[in-house]
Amino acid sequence: MYLHSASPRSDSSAPCTSFVKFSNGATLIAEIKKNPIDRARGMQGRKIAVPMLFIQPQTAPWRYHMHNVRMPLDLIEADYSGKILSWTTMQPDCPATYGTTSHAIAIEVAAGWSRANRIKRGDRIRFR
Repeated sequence: MYLHSASPRSDSSAPCTSFVKFSNGATLIAEIKKNPIDRARGMQGRKIAVPMLFIQPQTAPWRYHMHNVRMPLDLIEADYSGKILSWTTMQPDCPATYGTTSHAIAIEVAAGWSRANRIKRGDRIRFR
């Protein structure tokens, strides 16, 4: 697995993105969230779901909240090798936190995307 941060715009405020490929052939382009502020903000205040790739500083049981998030999202958790450990659907503006495994990588996508693309535990992801 390797990471290449790229942005289609030259504007320095433009988000970095990554091409994500799943072992079953599904693909997406996700915004990269590496720093604590970006990871905490996530999808808050957005009107549409944009895939987001969260790269955590270490493997741990990271938790995700849906405060000020307007749409349901799927949360896909993976380890540093890219092995998918679990995925779950998170409900909008819910006080609960989500995260079921000790993981290092998480991807948020629109609810239903994981099921529609047949994402399952044990699949692999690569991103660049």
